[in-house]
Amino acid sequence: MLGKFCLTFALIPASLSLAQAVYTLSGSTASQTIKLEKLAAGTSYTFLFSVDSPAALTADSRIAVSVNEGGRVLISKTLHAGDADLYASFRPAGPAALRVETTNAPAAKYHLQINRSPLAAGPNHRWQDALPLTLGQLITASSDELEYVPLPGTSRRDLVSAPAGDHWYRFNFDSATPKLVFFQLELMDRDDLPADVSLYRETAGKLEEYTEGQDPVAQPHEVQALPGNKFAPRLLRQTGAYYVRVRANHPEFKLRTRVYDPAPYANPRDAVRTAVDYIMGAGDSWFANTPRRGGAFDRVAGVHQETSLCVACHASHF
Repeated sequence: MLGKFCLTFALIPASLSLAQAVYTLSGSTASQTIKLEKLAAGTSYTFLFSVDSPAALTADSRIAVSVNEGGRVLISKTLHAGDADLYASFRPAGPAALRVETTNAPAAKYHLQINRSPLAAGPNHRWQDALPLTLGQLITASSDELEYVPLPGTSRRDLVSAPAGDHWYRFNFDSATPKLVFFQLELMDRDDLPADVSLYRETAGKLEEYTEGQDPVAQPHEVQALPGNKFAPRLLRQTGAYYVRVRANHPEFKLRTRVYDPAPYANPRDAVRTAVDYIMGAGDSWFANTPRRGGAFDRVAGVHQETSLCVACHASHF
């Protein structure tokens, strides 16, 4: 997103006060490496690197920012005039360093803020690095490592398949009876850029998507820009480990899970509550990824003319 102040107020939880700050630095964005010697192994941190003013950047300016742990890249992003900051969380396992590599931005200045975080942190872009999740727990996270506005020359294939866009979580289901679970993404920006939440199980070292209880209209249809649904109902029967994948090109998202007993219901209140929660989630997901090219590949492309005149009849009737 553009401007450090927007990102600071929008993304840093209130619990992360300045009293927990580990680094507060500023200076020139000239190419450099800064050893982050104050960081403790196994501790979670939030990271905000922001160019003071996008006006200091030209169309050819590039600032590659990364936090590295030896040969391992914990977080990274290339900043430019259309996306001048990076917010992410990470958890180092050893000595880490900030690396800045700059081209064509001689006048640019930066601010850096690294805070301790009470939340579990990644990187969790692979299912093998999935963060723990408890059903019913609210997850607040950032996918700002992806380009908010794509770099010129970035193909759509690369944009929608970048590993930094995947966020994996893992939970153990131990209920003695089946449960209906609603997995739902909440987004701060409603800019027609589709998001997706999906469920998987491991079989012989490989993941297979788990779809029991899936909404019957969840499959892509009528030329959606990108596949995906920000609302995913699933019926869990077997105990064991499940993996949740969130794919969202959004600087901030929340993953919310709600647990219900499956139908039939003895108490009509339970039936009504489950049905209303379902219909609200399904309708919200429809409007976040409307068919007929209603969703966009990126924040540069516009929506299709037909969709701009359509009210998405199915969801509107909810």
